[in-house]
Amino acid sequence: CLKHGGEGSAVFFFVADWMFVRAARNIGAGEELALSYINELADYESEATRLNSLGIRDDALASQARKWAETTDNILVNVRERLSDSASESLTQPKSDAWPSLPLEEKHPFSERDRYLTLLAAEGDKRHWAWSALARWLYTEQLSTYRASLRQRALGAALARAELIERNAGSGALAAEAWSTCLCLFDALPPWAREGEEGDTVYELSVEGLERCAAFLFGPRLARKAGFLDLVHSWAISSAQAADKRFKWFKEQEAL
Repeated sequence: CLKHGGEGSAVFFFVADWMFVRAARNIGAGEELALSYINELADYESEATRLNSLGIRDDALASQARKWAETTDNILVNVRERLSDSASESLTQPKSDAWPSLPLEEKHPFSERDRYLTLLAAEGDKRHWAWSALARWLYTEQLSTYRASLRQRALGAALARAELIERNAGSGALAAEAWSTCLCLFDALPPWAREGEEGDTVYELSVEGLERCAAFLFGPRLARKAGFLDLVHSWAISSAQAADKRFKWFKEQEAL
């Protein structure tokens, strides 16, 4: 049995009924392995409560929950309010008073991605202490804008989310799900939006992200095999669909 560790020296993921464990960093001889039992799809406070109910005390998570509840940062306050609103509302229906008040949809997803990252002050390579909350909000944006037929914006939100997840959580299963979602949203764009240099760049960025995840999760040798990336994509999409159900379940629990 592997104990819980906030950062975790290893990560785990499931393929069908098999559980895989991969080292997240170099581990010294005799060092005890630790996994993070934190569900990044859940609210900080509800996740801290869940771990406590299992007899697992995570002071860092509890401190993060307090910091999130007390923050006065304008951007984070807006994200917190939008996530709170979505707990009792449909995640697939855009609101007329939705934050942020964005201009018309851009012609290309890259512009939408950059605008989301700038809006959240999450540009560059720095890690963000509330990255998982930002990623959850971007997920609600992805859903609502897609249902509103704003396909470029939905892909822009997905690209920003994938970048944020991989930058902060590494090239694990969650990042693989995010990059695979980007590929699916790319395929859903109208033909003219998939063509040209920018279309090629968006596709290549998503494929390269999935390739990094495949190499980390399954090893670079296997990841280079012909056809294997397609298998990883199919697995990641099925995992993302399961994550959709978990996300909605957590939002329903928060609304109770």
